[in-house]
Amino acid sequence: ERNGNVVAMLQVADADQVMIITNKGTLIRSRVADVSIIGRNTQGVRVMALSQDGEKVVGATRAPEEREAEAAAEEAPEQAGNEDDDGSPPDGET
Repeated sequence: ERNGNVVAMLQVADADQVMIITNKGTLIRSRVADVSIIGRNTQGVRVMALSQDGEKVVGATRAPEEREAEAAAEEAPEQAGNEDDDGSPPDGET
């Protein structure tokens, strides 16, 4: 088939970013607002150019906002200090 299979469908907003990865390890991150809006009778928008040697898109996801990523990074060290060596919470905590 000329166009291939659908890899992912995402619900996004203009402020979101998406990440797309290929079977060859190429990864791009793009703002949704930069993708052209087209009518339904078209064949879509090219977001990523693929090489001719069998490269295919294998995954796509909505990228976390910078603030979400920073908050997760700050939260990780705090959580690491709240567990016993076996990974369970200290006595008296759930």
